[in-house]
Amino acid sequence: MFHSKFKDIKRLKEITSAMFDEGFDFVLRNIELRYLVPLGKRLRFKMEEKKEIPLGIRLRRLFEKLGPTFVKFGQILSMRPDLVGQETADELSKLQDRASPFDPRAAKHLIEKELGKPISKFFKQFDEKPAAAASLAQVHRAVLKNGEVVALKIQRPQMKEIIEEDVHLMFHLAKLLEKMPEIAIRRPVDLVKEFAESTFTELDFELEAQRMERLRQSAEQVKNAKVPKVFWAHTTTRLLTMEYVEGKRIDDAKALKKADINPKNLAKIGAEVLFRQYFIDGFFQADPHPGNFFALKDDYGNDVLCLHDFGMVGFLNHESRSGMLKCISTFAAGNVEGYIESIMRFAILGEGADIEGFRRKARLIAEKMFFSPSKARAIAQILQDILNAALGFRVRFPTNLALFARSFFILSNVGAKLDPDFDLTAVANKFLKIAAAKEVKSLTKFEGVPSKIFEYIQFAKYLPERTQKLLEKIEKGELDVKINLSEIKNLKAELDRENDIRIFAILTGTIFIGSVILTATENRLALFGAPVGYIGLAISVAMFLWLLRLIKQKAR
Repeated sequence: MFHSKFKDIKRLKEITSAMFDEGFDFVLRNIELRYLVPLGKRLRFKMEEKKEIPLGIRLRRLFEKLGPTFVKFGQILSMRPDLVGQETADELSKLQDRASPFDPRAAKHLIEKELGKPISKFFKQFDEKPAAAASLAQVHRAVLKNGEVVALKIQRPQMKEIIEEDVHLMFHLAKLLEKMPEIAIRRPVDLVKEFAESTFTELDFELEAQRMERLRQSAEQVKNAKVPKVFWAHTTTRLLTMEYVEGKRIDDAKALKKADINPKNLAKIGAEVLFRQYFIDGFFQADPHPGNFFALKDDYGNDVLCLHDFGMVGFLNHESRSGMLKCISTFAAGNVEGYIESIMRFAILGEGADIEGFRRKARLIAEKMFFSPSKARAIAQILQDILNAALGFRVRFPTNLALFARSFFILSNVGAKLDPDFDLTAVANKFLKIAAAKEVKSLTKFEGVPSKIFEYIQFAKYLPERTQKLLEKIEKGELDVKINLSEIKNLKAELDRENDIRIFAILTGTIFIGSVILTATENRLALFGAPVGYIGLAISVAMFLWLLRLIKQKAR
């Protein structure tokens, strides 16, 4: 216990000292931690001339000084311009590739510990020089016994323990920072919580491998797109073994030209891959910067785009996907008000939120971009700018929507660099049609209808009983609640109505189940030339819709 406390104090002193060095003295004063900074440093500080350095640069340097946990935190902040501002986010994005490699002997030791046998039992070749190094892991090239070339993603030694210790202190600092109104609006405690959840998830390489498999299946639906396959027999929580793909970074114009790879093809493939992730799968790569994409030629001479690094992903549920697709359709139609309303559906209002002020600001941003000459690129810019403006009005948006906006924005910029004539709206419209067709198909197949019917049957079945029990508790004085008796004077009539609904619901479910059985067993019984099973399904759907209306209808 004492040792742990001593380590915490020592680390906290390192953090506060680094904050002081980077000009965050005013923060330390406000959270009353300035006393932890060595006295000599504080005295020298008074004699030194203070230089005005942009916040983003000071934050980047601070995180670099404090090590991998804070580097990772900075990387995540770089994806949240809605919280830190676009300039700061751009500066923090430079943290992506600045990690130093660790000793290859430690990498070998971890491989042997994870696989339970000497490295020579699994690999006939292991390149000691890392192919890449990041804040949480580094990658080595190796060759399996069967001759397949693989990439080994190896977690940094003691990484989980280091992050746990730092996160503990980050929570402490975040609680203190919430005393400062200008920082409290950014919800530092919630932000650290999201960071901790994301980072500890990212430390589980088996989970990342599962994500890779999921995204690989998605990429297979796009011509000339690729995600490396996973070698599960050589993958553990701290070791990820995947197919080794040798390619060129998509932002290396000279290398692409030398390899005779057309950047315009890469822009199109990348857009199609990510749009499928966004709007069809609802599961997307949250950090699509150029370093996570390689370009290569396949055996037939086609340009291929390979996606890498799936430690950071985002999710869009059905409602979010529908909302974003509506944004695209209203953007294409030039419907400013429709676009604003689609965005506002996701707004989370903080205390003292200026909702009307935010609407006006969002409308100004939209009107400026909806009819600009560069409209093809504005489709991603507009969403990013509106979300970035929200904080000033004490309005915020769900994290996954912010991650989508950032990912979408990066895609737009990378696509434009690869192909100046790149039209993101054309790809967006294509997937708008695909998603719409998928919705129609799901309806015609009655997807989800059975579960919904049984939900409403259960609702109708038990509501009278539960309401009766509630009344009994009120009569006996067992329920401590204030209630206006005039509000329950029609309850008996409501109970009678619900009983009728219950009978109707059971009848609807019976017809539906019987029809499904007839259809599933390919029963050839027909009525007026149409299969009885399909007729029954149509009738049950009509009854189901009527049932919904009855349930929502108030008692007379």
